Amino acid sequence: MRVPVIYIIRNLFARRLTTALTAGGMALVVYVFATVLMLSAGLKATLVATGQDDNVLVIRRGSQTEVQSGIDRMQAGVVESLPDILV
Repeated sequence: MRVPVIYIIRNLFARRLTTALTAGGMALVVYVFATVLMLSAGLKATLVATGQDDNVLVIRRGSQTEVQSGIDRMQAGVVESLPDILV
């Protein structure tokens, strides 16, 4: 059993608020998704353009980001004493 197209169109105009809220919600989801993708691409492009091959970030074992990491002065001294390290 097929629903006539005129019934669908008439229903959209009869339920204006529901239609507008649904369209707005879908547009918001698309906007947020596109924004996150653009932010990710911009950060990646910036890091690739400004990064250097001889830069190293030392973090503690088990930490996933530099914010969660920390090294004490003794460990920093060990890292500084390694060859090829400029302080």
